[in-house]
Amino acid sequence: MTAHSLPAAIDVGRLRADDDIAGGQSATEGPRGPTVRTTVALRWSDLDLLGHVNNARILTLLEEAGFAFHDALRRDHPASLPDTGRVVARWEVDYIRPVLRGADVEVTTTRLSLGRSSYRLGYVCEQDGRVAVEAVSVLVRVDADGQALPLSDAEVRLLNTEIR
Repeated sequence: MTAHSLPAAIDVGRLRADDDIAGGQSATEGPRGPTVRTTVALRWSDLDLLGHVNNARILTLLEEAGFAFHDALRRDHPASLPDTGRVVARWEVDYIRPVLRGADVEVTTTRLSLGRSSYRLGYVCEQDGRVAVEAVSVLVRVDADGQALPLSDAEVRLLNTEIR
């Protein structure tokens, strides 16, 4: 994964996350957190007329990998990660080579950093053993009104554990 720099502030409606961290605290850039590898099958609806996966559909593939990441966390620690209350505040995607009709894609998802109210996930999407896409998402914990909430101690512990 290449180094990605985030802007000083991200605004999504009433949500504000400074340097990917709601509340203005700096990210914890320690060791990487849990990693999950997911195989995502391509669908005909993902493809354009030339047999490439449409760039907007790449986000759908990454989103599936993100769901698999969170499902793996819940499987190992069901009470620690709530099912609701997170929004994607930012996507950053580098398209390195086309994803083509044929082989499935393998997406490796890793927790990159933790903040007070948010965390970053990194994604590496490979097809036929070659990196095609690298991406970073920022997820922010929010209340019912969309206001950023601190991650709970249990969530922080969970986002720092290894997935079995």
